[in-house]
Amino acid sequence: MAEFEDIKSFEMLLRESTRIHGHICPGQVLGVKMSMLGLGEIEISDPKGKDRKSIIVFVEMDRCATDAVQSVTGCSLGHRTLKFMDYGKMAATFLNLRTGKAVRLIAKEDSRRKAKEYFPEIKNKYEAQLEAYKIMPWEDLFDLMEVTVNINPEDMPGRPLRRVSCDKCGEYVRDLREVHRAGKVLCRPCADAGYYVAVTDEVFKSDPSLEHNNPETRKLAVAEAVGTVIAHDITEIRPGEFKGRAFKKGHIIREEDIRHLRRLGKETLFVLNIADDEMHEDDAAYALANALMGEGVEIEGSPVEGKINIIAGREGLLKINKKALLEFNMLGDIMCATVHSNTLVKKGQIVAGTRAIPLIVKKDVVDSAVCLGDRAGKIIHVKEIRKPKTGVVITGNEVYYGLIKDAFAPVITEKIKAVGGEIIGTYYAPDEESVVEARLRELINAGADLLITTGGMSVDPDDITRFAIRNLGARDITYGSAVLPGAMFLVAYLDGVPSIPVLGIPACGMYAKTTVFDLILPRVLAGERIGIRELAELGHGGLCMKCETCNYPVCPFGK
Repeated sequence: MAEFEDIKSFEMLLRESTRIHGHICPGQVLGVKMSMLGLGEIEISDPKGKDRKSIIVFVEMDRCATDAVQSVTGCSLGHRTLKFMDYGKMAATFLNLRTGKAVRLIAKEDSRRKAKEYFPEIKNKYEAQLEAYKIMPWEDLFDLMEVTVNINPEDMPGRPLRRVSCDKCGEYVRDLREVHRAGKVLCRPCADAGYYVAVTDEVFKSDPSLEHNNPETRKLAVAEAVGTVIAHDITEIRPGEFKGRAFKKGHIIREEDIRHLRRLGKETLFVLNIADDEMHEDDAAYALANALMGEGVEIEGSPVEGKINIIAGREGLLKINKKALLEFNMLGDIMCATVHSNTLVKKGQIVAGTRAIPLIVKKDVVDSAVCLGDRAGKIIHVKEIRKPKTGVVITGNEVYYGLIKDAFAPVITEKIKAVGGEIIGTYYAPDEESVVEARLRELINAGADLLITTGGMSVDPDDITRFAIRNLGARDITYGSAVLPGAMFLVAYLDGVPSIPVLGIPACGMYAKTTVFDLILPRVLAGERIGIRELAELGHGGLCMKCETCNYPVCPFGK
């Protein structure tokens, strides 16, 4: 423990602390001793003199000991050298700003028990603690730990760094305590619930069930309340049958609700005033959904508690503009959550949900979302997938000459049928460029609008499939993907109206249930032009976990 030879005597410090606090108590003794120990540990010898600008103390309780800490150290809230952390603990942290050294002291719980051992003859436990704490050694009273404390510039002593006016109440906020929300600068009570409630008229005094932290509330006769928004829950009690919520806060009152409300004994209601620059959450939900929806999606029903679902209007491939979605969710006070982009979806499947987060939202936030959706060409789409007429060329001498049984054809056939396509021809070819090229041309002449080749995709000398595809006149040939299994995948296009995609599947397509082919096929059929960027982007999430039971597409692969 540090020495305290250069600090005033304990008795003198305790007398001064007692004078300031108004009475002596065990908390005063603990606070004085805690301060003496803390100051000594951080090498502060003159806290009220030459060291006064070198110390900050954090107290974790608003009890007697805090007054003692303030008395001994000279730190105070007004000087911004005493910081109150409302943790409810008999603890304090002492920080030397000059050296950065800091210690935290917390009173030991068993010091109460030990106090009785020091003065067993004193029956009153508080009196026993008072006398015992005066003589007990430091190690019996406190746990001490060295800590680090980071002080933000806005929390340091000195002049305020900034002073801004709240856009709602007009009151000024200092030291960066303001809140930025939906483009507004707000004080914390206006942004959230404050600790006080402004009583502005008799309405607030008369009904304690009123929503206190919304000053935009008024009282109306039930008959005049149609089209307004209920400001609080209304409970219904039917003895022996039901007790619960009849109307939820935020409910828009309809003509048919009036009789029900009167049956509940309601002749007047507290309702929300929705300003001209504000929207109810349900109205916002419709506007947000329309801002998000592109082709192939539609709204499901009506908003429920402010949330509305967007569903697929047809079978197809879900496409999300992820960049625009991020910008949408960064606007604040609104949100949208979606299923992963590039997911095959069924008609009627929920693909997204959106809502305004507060009950009442500013119109300018919703308007910004609408402009964002329009600028992005909408954010959520379901692209129709064409049903391909597929030609397949399976290469390799081993299969062509019957040395091994082909395993590719049944796999490809199953996957093409799964997307509604048909196989118009399956040819086998040896490892000869000219033969592979000839078989592909025959399939094109037969009407194939999708070509698939298998095998011959590695770097061995006899792996010639990709060269045959090049000889066919294919353009935009991309060989290699950031996916496992499927690194040696190939995609190319034959010019025409429409162009014909060519997909080269490596050997993994035979034995792996799910490969890069499963990720790319739906996107190709939705009309997306796949190139090196699209294949490279698959690297994040492109590693198949080879689960014992494959649950694709309900898994992270390709996400």
